[in-house]
Amino acid sequence: MAGRQICVKEKSFVAITRSDFAKLNQDIQFLDNALKTELGT
Repeated sequence: MAGRQICVKEKSFVAITRSDFAKLNQDIQFLDNALKTELGT
């Protein structure tokens, strides 16, 4: 649950460039996969 709260807070920032968004998206997917892996064990 704590992870989801962090994501909600992160959405509050405003102006990001397209490349920053791409990097952010990668980070979110990485974290998402890490969480799934952790929960799977």
